[in-house]
Amino acid sequence: MSIQPAWNLDTTSTSTIQVAKGILHAATTDNVQPLCIMACEQFGNTLAISPHTLRKIEHSVLPTPQSAVLAFLKGSVGYSKNDCVSYLGKSQAGVQFLALASTLITSTDKFEAATSLHAMLVGTASDKTLVPTVRQVKDLLNSIEPRCHHSGFTDEVIGWHLLLARHPALQGYLIENEPCIPNGQGLANMVDALRQLSRIGAADVTKLSVRTWESAAWTIAFIKWSLGYPPTITIGKANMSLLESPDSRATVNICEGGKDHQDFSVTIYSSIRGPSELVTEDWDVPAVGLISLENYGQLLLDKCCSRPYIEKQALEEAIPYSLDKMMRSISDRHFPEQYNGAYSSAASQRHDQLLGRQMALKNVPSALRPVKWQRVSPFRSRGAVAAIYRHLFQEELCFSSAEDETDICSLPQVAFTIGDCCCSKCGVVGGSLVQDGCKKECFFDTLLQITIDVLALSLYDCPGLLQVSSQAVSRTPASSFLYYNGYEGDIWPDLTDLEYFDLLNRALQLTGHDAGEDWIMSSFKGQAVWLSIYESQLCCRGGYLSLSWHPGLISHDGDYFDGVKDDYKPRGFRTSVVTPSPPHTRVRRPCNLFQNLKLEWDVFKTEGSLRVRLSVRDGPKTYHLSHMNRRLLDVFWDTVLVEHCGHAPTTELVTSHPGIKITWPVDAEPPDTEVNAVPVDGDDGLRFLALLSLKSAGVWRVVFRDGACLNCCLEVCKDVGSSMMIL
Repeated sequence: MSIQPAWNLDTTSTSTIQVAKGILHAATTDNVQPLCIMACEQFGNTLAISPHTLRKIEHSVLPTPQSAVLAFLKGSVGYSKNDCVSYLGKSQAGVQFLALASTLITSTDKFEAATSLHAMLVGTASDKTLVPTVRQVKDLLNSIEPRCHHSGFTDEVIGWHLLLARHPALQGYLIENEPCIPNGQGLANMVDALRQLSRIGAADVTKLSVRTWESAAWTIAFIKWSLGYPPTITIGKANMSLLESPDSRATVNICEGGKDHQDFSVTIYSSIRGPSELVTEDWDVPAVGLISLENYGQLLLDKCCSRPYIEKQALEEAIPYSLDKMMRSISDRHFPEQYNGAYSSAASQRHDQLLGRQMALKNVPSALRPVKWQRVSPFRSRGAVAAIYRHLFQEELCFSSAEDETDICSLPQVAFTIGDCCCSKCGVVGGSLVQDGCKKECFFDTLLQITIDVLALSLYDCPGLLQVSSQAVSRTPASSFLYYNGYEGDIWPDLTDLEYFDLLNRALQLTGHDAGEDWIMSSFKGQAVWLSIYESQLCCRGGYLSLSWHPGLISHDGDYFDGVKDDYKPRGFRTSVVTPSPPHTRVRRPCNLFQNLKLEWDVFKTEGSLRVRLSVRDGPKTYHLSHMNRRLLDVFWDTVLVEHCGHAPTTELVTSHPGIKITWPVDAEPPDTEVNAVPVDGDDGLRFLALLSLKSAGVWRVVFRDGACLNCCLEVCKDVGSSMMIL
């Protein structure tokens, strides 16, 4: 298809009725003006987009993935099959417009992108009266943005950014800073120049040259996106060659920093007239977007290894030990006192006894062990951590040597890197000093950042196609991770103030999500994220902090929302449910004596988001729980899971036992000295509710039955010092 110099609406299609139906359907689905869709589609005829890029858009942006149905939300996550992207994908002009739009809305905010596109529409329109407004263009970009983030353009930018930052010839050019995007006029100039360069027939443009500094990586990626091959890259006023591209008629000159980096210029060379130079200001606005895990891992390593006295070999040697220590520190911590004033020193002592018992059992042969039990862990498994490490750094992670109490400072590469620090804390005579302070502190700060990000990303289920914010690498993780408690012996951060929410918040921050106190679920740039436990309501050995994600938007009752928040109400706002007394006050085998109760999520629509809250149904009556969503994670802390014991799960208690006293799953009260049980076998919702209710009542040590018989569960209660179990 020949590239047109201008667009109009007279040649939209030979079938006006068919086009009108498609446009109206798309416009209704996405709440976008039909005129704007038509104008942008025809504008696509004027764009220079390579066949390779068109195929990429067709394979990554146009397909509509199958929606994920969420029972707790009574909704789904996905895209409509009749939205604006689907309509634009039916014509080559529409696909070309999507290719250009993908470069803009994945790199800058939607208003700037809309302003730039509007200027291009005005500049190429045959009839200026049919040009949509900036607001209408922004509405269209809002609708297509989530899908466009799957195009991979930001990965192209980051790839070129890494190549430039690592090149020895560019060490003095500050290319290691974040890649920037040209301003709106600079973008329009470049799009127009590429249009002229790619025209067939009467075109006289022979080549083009772009001079920039901070926008170099973005400009190179955009030219390759448009032409199908990279430009020739030169450096400085001397035009020293960095990359030769014989097939390219475009050149990007990376000018020196300082006085020469103020302009972004596009020069067009013609066969019949002199060069034409279009000059605008070179922006310093970072290009933001979502990138692959592999690119994020490379960015993270480049940033960390650019710090003084940080050696990649030392980091690689220390990372397995660092991950092991961090996982154990988070999993084995005491329950925070601020969540419940009743958590006394006696409870803390019992906690220490439980940890001691766990450590002692590690040395007992499995055949001689008592009933197997396991504290519930926030992490899925070490295999999940190793998998995310492989995605990030393309290397294998070995935990086998990290299970002992090795002093990280004594590792050979680490000792060689930081062993000669002569700061006031270390005081090595004749050693070297980091410009900003202690070499050890600098090293461990870097090590912790990598450790935190690896653990945070390991919380995601099926992370292979997960995309991470390109700016996340420049944001420091939660400060509570970075407290140091001295430099004697094995240096490690003081984790007494560490909360697992710091890790959860970092995981969400990495993918661009903002988790407030009322966060339940959110969708950002085409990725929806929620806690897996909300959907499964299962208590398992590991992974209660696991995050599920799916490409798409949050859909409920025909509408789309950006987020789901907790509809917390104080106790005064709830209505009580009166349940009939269970037929028994003691039980001798696993059973469910509360089959009349059902746990449900109530969903309410608000402006821009959904509100949800937990409720218990008892026929026509409703009991609204007053717990905030944060307590839904607190309940798993210090919970003991008892898995299959080798006996039949329905085995009755020994004859001499009088039976286990029961406790209700709603408004549970702390038990006395006798072991109590909540008989809700087979109902994951009520088991989840019982755990929430017990922890809210101050019962932190709960034994959760998962296939074991009651006799063995009682043995575990004695072993761990618990007086409450959930059947």
